[in-house]
Amino acid sequence: MTSLPLNKGITVQLDANGNGTVSLGPTVGPPRWLVTKVSVRTSRPGVPPIPRFQLYLNSQDQDGEQDSSYDGSFDDSDVNVTVFKGGSLIGVWTGGQAGDVATMSLYGQQVSG
Repeated sequence: MTSLPLNKGITVQLDANGNGTVSLGPTVGPPRWLVTKVSVRTSRPGVPPIPRFQLYLNSQDQDGEQDSSYDGSFDDSDVNVTVFKGGSLIGVWTGGQAGDVATMSLYGQQVSG
């Protein structure tokens, strides 16, 4: 088994309603991500309106929900989520400032074998 550090991020510009969605998962390289930390930010951290953030595994439903935060503008969460190739972690911001750029960063290990 080989392991590499996981440090991946993705951004989205919040729409006219202050909402945005991103999706990130293993597509090339090691087929499994062991995610231990999720960090979310917006381009105006702490400035109202502050968006809510929800984290889902593979689908945006109650069964897939992994974590949530009422401070989607600047928050870090410890998690324990395994994402397999073909799957993804989905980040959803709601109620933020239209036009803000939101970022979801994932940390942990990329594992093969």
